[in-house]
Amino acid sequence: MYWAAESYQKQGAKGFISSSGGNAGFSLAHACKDLDMPLHVVVPTYAPDFMVQKIRSVGATVEQFGAVWNDAHAYALQLTEAQGDAIYIPPFDDPYVWEGNATVIDECASQMDEPDELVVAVGGGGFLCGIMMGLERNKWHSVQVIAAETEGAASFRAAQEAGEVVELAQLKSIATSLGSKKVAEEALRWAKKRPITSYVMSDKEAVSASLAFAEEYNVITEPACGAALSYVNRKEAQEGKSVLIMICGGITYNATLFEALRKKYR
Repeated sequence: MYWAAESYQKQGAKGFISSSGGNAGFSLAHACKDLDMPLHVVVPTYAPDFMVQKIRSVGATVEQFGAVWNDAHAYALQLTEAQGDAIYIPPFDDPYVWEGNATVIDECASQMDEPDELVVAVGGGGFLCGIMMGLERNKWHSVQVIAAETEGAASFRAAQEAGEVVELAQLKSIATSLGSKKVAEEALRWAKKRPITSYVMSDKEAVSASLAFAEEYNVITEPACGAALSYVNRKEAQEGKSVLIMICGGITYNATLFEALRKKYR
């Protein structure tokens, strides 16, 4: 998100509006604080109070609107149009966001050989788009990309099956950070240029992977990240392949919420 904010600032932007389930908003708030830029973030009503306070503590204005992210997104667009002099930075559907995300692969390529498989969780598809850009410019042409989604939030799988971006009728998944009814058009374009394997699992599988990761590494990740982590439990991932998993997302969870997950799914 820093890459996007800085790029727009260089073009003359005076302030930003965004929408987020939590992670992107917090990241953009930090960027705007560093760049001394005002930011108004719209989050859906499911965003926990502690997450709203975290974003506010960095200096951003936070407003809650809508039952799902898509509602918050639509409202944020209205605010941007009404304000006139602000730039809207969405959490995933923006070329500068993709460009910033692509640097993750630059870092990986500087530290390791090309893996056999790369697993990335997909919500709106912004991280996936950045990953694909990074693979291309680092000439990682052989790695098989796995797009992980939970049942009830699989907008990328729906788009692949339809051959075009479609809107899910509803979102029903514990992995709220994957909760976009539509995937970015750019994500589907990448899937048409280069094979991307869709991997969809249950909420329980995603949560179980997050719990196991916490026990092994003492790091809390949210179920959206668990979606990618759960791939290692598949037989295909255990057949002598090198697998790179993009572990991203955890700021919207704390110890209390994580313990609630543990009690519900174990």
